[in-house]
Amino acid sequence: MWDAASRTLLDTYEFELDDDGAQEEITCTHWSDDGNYIVCGTESSKLCLFFYENNQIVLCQRFLIPKKSKNSALEQVAYVRFSPDSKMVGVAHMDGRGYIFSLDGERERMQLTMWKPLTGLSAAPTHIQWNERGTWIKYLTRDYDIAHYTLDLERRSTKFVADTPDPDKADWAGDPLIAGWDVQGLYQAGWDGTDLNDASITPDGRFIASGDDFGCVRLHKYPAVNPKAHHLYHGHSSFVVGIEFLRIPGEANRLITCGGADMAIFQWKLNQGPLDEFSEFVPEAAPVDDEFNEPDDPQPEPQLCPEGALKLTERGEE
Repeated sequence: MWDAASRTLLDTYEFELDDDGAQEEITCTHWSDDGNYIVCGTESSKLCLFFYENNQIVLCQRFLIPKKSKNSALEQVAYVRFSPDSKMVGVAHMDGRGYIFSLDGERERMQLTMWKPLTGLSAAPTHIQWNERGTWIKYLTRDYDIAHYTLDLERRSTKFVADTPDPDKADWAGDPLIAGWDVQGLYQAGWDGTDLNDASITPDGRFIASGDDFGCVRLHKYPAVNPKAHHLYHGHSSFVVGIEFLRIPGEANRLITCGGADMAIFQWKLNQGPLDEFSEFVPEAAPVDDEFNEPDDPQPEPQLCPEGALKLTERGEE
């Protein structure tokens, strides 16, 4: 657990070895909007639910998502997302199915209850987005298809919807999928769908940052339509596989990026210049690369300023 403001390590959790001596490998994680729970997906098809209080994390449950059939392989959890009300968890799984879990209980006794698996996905899902009320969820699959579902919260059931809902009525929340008109500018010339790994928007919805297979972090205005209209930043020496703006009031100008083979986690600060709402934040370092500026834009362009890599080996040390 990392404190972005002070850039210090607060707490850690170490998984016990399995009976065969294998280590648990975390593939994805997400923090609930109410700040009370953290869910992690693992390489071995498990969900780990943690309760957070007073800068400490307590394991509530380890839930094994069963194999699709007796002869199926045990696949990894690819992506997890809490609903905006923090009462449900959406799961994208490499077994080709999507899952919904309800949170039942309270505090450290909270438990995950699985709904019937979702049907209708054309391939294994990789990303998830909820709507504000938690009545819609959509999945992006590995063949770049977007599947929409409505949720019956009382019956804890889902229904596949073939048509694309009106975006003005669906009121999508959180980070967008990495497919759609609003993120088309994230894809650079010559890219295919595998080159873009993740994207995250600022809480005010004005900017979006992305991570790609070339170790780059890019900052666009949101919606991102023009591929050339961005700032480019280097630092990672491998794929940037995860990226997330903080949602904490007062810290929403900070971005966390996770590398792949470089095993690095970076923290960045967003500085939008003296005429923008984040003008009181002073950059701690100059941006590494500045690829594009719109000359006709009267507002200063936003900047991502590297605050350094996260050093997680010693508690309390930066």
